[in-house]
Amino acid sequence: PAVIPLSILATGFFISALVPLLMVFLSLHKKSKLILINSLCVLIVNIILNLILIPKYGIIGAAIATAISNLVLFLSVVIETYSLYHLNLFSLKMLLIGLSSILPLVLIIAFRYLFPHNIGVLTFVVLIAFVVYVISLLKLKVVDNTDKNILRMFGKKINIKILKAVLRLIGE
Repeated sequence: PAVIPLSILATGFFISALVPLLMVFLSLHKKSKLILINSLCVLIVNIILNLILIPKYGIIGAAIATAISNLVLFLSVVIETYSLYHLNLFSLKMLLIGLSSILPLVLIIAFRYLFPHNIGVLTFVVLIAFVVYVISLLKLKVVDNTDKNILRMFGKKINIKILKAVLRLIGE
C-alpha cells in the first residue's frame, strides 16, 4: 500500500535534488529574502494542496501535494537563478559537469567498501576524487579561463593544507 505514495515522493524529491545547491548559490549572492519568500510560497502551496487532496485521496494525495510543492520550488529557484545570474542548468556544459561527477562518486563509494574507515583514508580518497573530477572537467573542455583561475587559487590553498597535514602526521 505504501509503494504508490513512496514512488510519487521519490519522483518529487528527484526533481528537486538541485534545490539545495541553488539555494546555497542564492544565499552566497545575498538573496536570503528570496529564499524565504520561495519557502513560504511553497509552504502555502503545500498546505492548500494537502487540504484539497488528502480528504479525497488520503496518503496518495499528501504525496502528490508534496511532489507538486517540490516541483514548484525547483521551477521557481531555476527561473530565479537564470533570470538573476543567467545560470542555465539545462545547457550542455552543465550536463557535462554533472556527468563529470559520476566517476569521482563511484571512486568514493568503491573506496568506502575496499579500505578501512579512518581520517587518513578518507582524506586520500577525497583528494583523489577531486583530482579525477578536475581532470574529467578539463578533458571534457567545460572549464573556461575563470574556472581555471579559481582552480589554481584553490590548488594553492589545498597544497599548503596538505603539506601541513603531512608534517603533522610525521611529527614535525
